[in-house]
Parts: sequence; structure tokens; C-alpha cells
Amino acid sequence: MIGPWDRVEGSSHDDELDSGVEARIADPLWMLARQWQVGELRGDDAGSPAVARLNWTSIPLRSYRPGGGPDEPMPTSSSLERMVEATAPPTYGAGALYWATRLAGQISRRLVRQGLDDAVDLLRGGFPLADDGTTVALRGAGTTAAALARGRGFDGAAVFSDSTRTTAALAPLPAERREQVDAVITRWRADVSARFGIPAADAWDEHRLEYQFSLTAATTPDASDPDVVLTADKYTGGHLDWYSFDIDPGRQRADQPTATPAAANDEADRSVAVLPTPVRYSGMPAPRWWAFEDGDVHFGDIAADPGDLGRLLLADYATGYGNDWFSVPLRLPIATLTRVTGVHVFDTMGRRVEVPCAALLDDRKPGRRAFRLYELTGDTSVADGQAPLLFVPPSLSGSEVGPALDRVEFVRDEAANLVWAVERLVEGPTGRSVDRLQQWRTSTPPESPPESPPGSPSGSPPARVSPVGRRGGAAAADAWRYRIEAAAPPYWIPFLPLRTGNGAQIRLRRARMQDWQLLDPAVVGARSELLRTDRPMSIDEEEVPRGGITVQRRWQAARWTDGSMQVWLQRSKRPGTGERSSGLRWDGLDDHLTS
Repeated sequence: MIGPWDRVEGSSHDDELDSGVEARIADPLWMLARQWQVGELRGDDAGSPAVARLNWTSIPLRSYRPGGGPDEPMPTSSSLERMVEATAPPTYGAGALYWATRLAGQISRRLVRQGLDDAVDLLRGGFPLADDGTTVALRGAGTTAAALARGRGFDGAAVFSDSTRTTAALAPLPAERREQVDAVITRWRADVSARFGIPAADAWDEHRLEYQFSLTAATTPDASDPDVVLTADKYTGGHLDWYSFDIDPGRQRADQPTATPAAANDEADRSVAVLPTPVRYSGMPAPRWWAFEDGDVHFGDIAADPGDLGRLLLADYATGYGNDWFSVPLRLPIATLTRVTGVHVFDTMGRRVEVPCAALLDDRKPGRRAFRLYELTGDTSVADGQAPLLFVPPSLSGSEVGPALDRVEFVRDEAANLVWAVERLVEGPTGRSVDRLQQWRTSTPPESPPESPPGSPSGSPPARVSPVGRRGGAAAADAWRYRIEAAAPPYWIPFLPLRTGNGAQIRLRRARMQDWQLLDPAVVGARSELLRTDRPMSIDEEEVPRGGITVQRRWQAARWTDGSMQVWLQRSKRPGTGERSSGLRWDGLDDHLTS
């Protein structure tokens, strides 16, 4: 016996959905069936939404903590990217030379405009630029620019940071002129600090080559409830958004400063009435089955496998439920955590409908909710019977990125069983990058030709020596060459594995090659700000995958909401391009004629 059917569904073995959305003309029964399938024969005693009232709560961000440093008040005049990514000006190599001369040029122009030329001479004598041997420059224009900067310029970075030394250098000036110079230098320091992002503490983790920081939001003005802590432990640079953060549940810092009373615009509850609008997109079909459509309607390639849930939902929404979805705008302040506490819709029939939170409806079986949208990891709001939090970070919509100043590629060399840091680009004395390979080639003298055999005429070509063991050739001692070691290029810096403590954790520590002592000191070793050699450096072994990583340093510029120009030095980490071979090998026997 065949029981009653709940519904009739068609089955197709074709992945194309075109035939299902085509309005083919057949008999009247077929037309009625199509209207019944899309729900046009079902009458609903409902009205269209007219007004929607939204209630929400905003929690402002209170403090920012870079890495393991102290808490800082959350600024309102800077973007979050600049606050996190900004690094201190370079203090090593050619980058430090260019930064010092750049600042020196700025303060010199300001003093000359005010007729204080004698102060420039005093600063030049009190802040000389010495050659520390770490400058990378190409022979010719590069070395000339470095020598000119040291001879004609002075250390403007020291003038900016060391006020005591600056006062001592300007002591020979008369009191009145010294006051004028101090006023010019004070304004210049304020302008440099406002324009360039110079952080008090660095959020860059040198062991993981990533940014680590956290933000704190005060839940109540009197700090009676635990604060919400947002952590970002794996930010690699670029753009910050809500998905870059996780909530650390149940964490409240004991060293937080006393909370200040919230402003009037930061109060807890807010409410607004808005007009709902239908959800539409370009090329969407008409909401009625037999309505005339214009030429903009385009289904495109909507082929979908049975498991392609996203396309199936889009096709179902566009054809069957296009007039059932409405959106309501809600303008939220930046740098806040927001929770929508209620949505009430008033329709044209005069009824009031409360729209429940979809996350709470999906969590009727706790712990089995699989679909989450715009929710922060670690948010326990749904488990507590509340709507989830929505984070609106004070981030940029876009920025202008300059060319790479430093570029270091961390690669794995399986043949040598090493990790190398390959310095491709290093900032030069003119503020532009210098190719280390080109610098090595231009600084290495060409190999001298082999000497002519004794008794041969002067200027005659050297005698050709046949290799040992080759038929028809005479045996010679220098036909084959034994190499104890085939060295890697001098700008390939090795990182050796080193165990930390008694566990199995391994860190890669920067090392030196023994053959560097036989080469020109100007071309060997690390010279970039990313691999500066004035301090030890080690990175976690798991941070260098098989494909490698690339770390860069460059300038960025952007406009903030108040129209101010913000400039900062940014470091970023990106995936590498695969394994490399450095050419390092030992105990090799080379053919002298073919090697």
C-alpha cells in the first residue's frame, strides 16, 4: 500500500541548473505546477515590514598591549594597523644612515629659513656621522652617496632623540638665538612624532616573525564586570579586521589602570528605528514567477554539484525566496564591541514581531552549532543566552605601500640540512633597496687568467691541460681539482638548530660561515634591519615551513578619519616560493675544464 506523499521532488543527474530556472511554456497544468513549486499559490496572512527598531549595546576599547609590554591607552587619532605595525626607525646599517641624514635635512631647512645658519654648523660639528662598516652600497654612485652624506650631513636621528646632547651642542649660541633654535627644534620633533609612527614598544615577535598584541574592552564604566580581552597572536601584517582577533574568555588583567567614567556617547543601551529594504543584488531575477524581467537579469554559470551548498542556497534564494529577505542599516562606532539585544519589526498590518537571534535558535542543542557568521573565536555569549559580539576594529580601508626596503627569504636547504636567511634586498644610503647579489658581483674582482707556462712568449695564451683519464690527453696534476668545501653566497646567512631547555623544542639560531673571514667584510653576513647582527637572533623551527617564508620591510602611508596623513615602517610575512639549494657541499672533485 502506498501512503500519502508529503511532497514531490524531482531528481536530476545533470550538474547544470539552467533547466530548473528556465520558464519554458507548456500546458496550463505545467504552469500551475511551476507556480505551486515556487510557492506562489500559498497565501500568507502577513504584511510587509514597515519599520524596524534595533536595540544594541556598545563596549568601547580601552587599552592596547603590544606583545608582552605594558598597557597603553587606546588612541583615537590613529589606525590600528599603524599602531601595531609601526616599528622604530632603523639604527643599523645604511638604513640608519639614510634616516639620520633625512632628519638632518629637515631640521636644517627649518633653521635656515629662520636665519639660524650658525645653529646648523654647530649641529654638524656636534653630531658627526661615522662609518661603522655596516653600510651596504653599490660601487660608484652608492659609495659616493654614503661618503657625501657623512661628509656634509649630520646625525639628525640623534638630534631628534637626545635633547641633552643637543642642548650641549648649541651652548655656544647667545641666549636669545638659542631660545629661537630650541623653539624650532621642539616644533620639528612634534611634527616628526605626529607624521611618523614611532612606537613606545614593538609588537613584532622576532622568534615567530609575527605581530602579537591584545586589546581590552571595558564592559561597564565602573569596571565591575571582567573586561573583554581580544588577542591577535598570528598577525603577519597587511590588514586587520574582526577575523584577526580571538576572545580570551574569563581573562581579566590585574594590572589594568583604574577605569575612567564612560562618556555620554559610550553608555550601554541604544535604540534606533530604521526602514527595512529588500535584499537585492545586480542581475537578480524578478520576485514573481510570471513577471517581466529586464536585460540585466543574468543567472550565469550556476552549475552546482549536490555538495556545493553555497551555490544551491544562492539559486534557491534568488528563485524562491528573493522577496522574503530584508536588511536594516545600523551605523556603529569604530573601536567597539557591539551586541544586538533586540530586533522588533512593525509591518503594514500593524503587528509587532520580535526577531530572535539566529545564533540562539541554532544553539538549541548546546555544543552542536556548526554554522557561525561574524563570530569571534572564544566568545561565550551564546552559551550565556546572549547574542554574539560584533567587533568593529579601527582599521584602514586601504593604504599606499612603498617598495620593499629589506627583503629576507627564509628557505630550507635539504641537501645541506640547513635553514638559510637569504638577504635579497637591503636598504641603501639613498633610501632605496640594494640587491645583495649585484653588490656581491660588483665588489668581487674578476679572476685572474692562468699563468703561461715557463718559456712561452709574453702574451701568449695559456697552455690547455687535458684532464686525467681522458683518452688522447696527457695526464696532469691540476686537471682535477679537489674542493674541501663549495661555499654558499656570502649573503646567505645560516640558521642552525638549537634545543631550548630539556624539551624537544628547537629554535633556529643565526650563525656564521667560517669562509667569511677570507672574503671582503663589506659583502658577507647580515646587513638588513631585519637580521641586524648587533644582537643574537633565533626563530622557532616550525615558523619556517617547507615552502619557506618571505619577510619584508617597507613604508606605508594612509589617511585617517580626521584627514591626517599617517606614515609608518611596516614589516610583513608572506609565504615563500619553495625549497632552495645554496650550492654548499663538501669533499667534491671537480673537472678543471668544466667546473
